[in-house]
Amino acid sequence: MRGKIVPCNIDSNDYNDFKFLGIEKKVGCKNAFSHAKILLVEDDSLMRTFTLRLLTRLGIGHLKECTDGTAAVPEVSKFQPDLIVTEVHTKQL
Repeated sequence: MRGKIVPCNIDSNDYNDFKFLGIEKKVGCKNAFSHAKILLVEDDSLMRTFTLRLLTRLGIGHLKECTDGTAAVPEVSKFQPDLIVTEVHTKQL
């Protein structure tokens, strides 16, 4: 699944909160997160939907989702995400 690129209105000061992603704000770029690749591993469908919507609103350009750790392992090598978002107690990992 490829995420939608959605313009977001994040204040330039707010980019400091996302430095952990390793993404720098580009001058003249409306969305500094459009090239980010994030793999979401979440078994709860409600939480997965909520998190995907949040990441999409931030303008994350490439999102993949998995429902458990078994499905996530091969996706890591194929998708090569910049960040993996998961819970501590992911099933089947």
